[in-house]
Amino acid sequence: MVKIVVDTSIFIEEIRKGSLELAELAELASREEVDLYIPVIIITELWAGRSMNKAKVRALVEKKLGPFKRIEVNEKIARASGELIRKEQVKGIDAIVAACCLEKRARLATLNTKHFEKVKGLKLWKRSITDPERC
Repeated sequence: MVKIVVDTSIFIEEIRKGSLELAELAELASREEVDLYIPVIIITELWAGRSMNKAKVRALVEKKLGPFKRIEVNEKIARASGELIRKEQVKGIDAIVAACCLEKRARLATLNTKHFEKVKGLKLWKRSITDPERC
């Protein structure tokens, strides 16, 4: 089964105007074509947003997070993300997200593809109606 890690940008798009990407991922997961993952650090980023002051937005995000398996940041992921930063492949929290993808051998669903383009071995997921293994 295809594993997909979802980045903050997909959720932000959902909050702002609805995300075709998140809708497709949810559909693929409901058909058991993909496993969805979210690094817990993404939950930190989501809760830091001002829009989370609104109960309606919090409820939406809580609902959308439901089918996601959580990825805890362990020492292996922490070291891998530090290495990605040291090698200048990616910065900050994005390094943790990339390391989670590499550790899980998962594709990354993001709207910020430029942030991750230097990460060796990282595969991106792109929205498509026909094939859950797209890259």
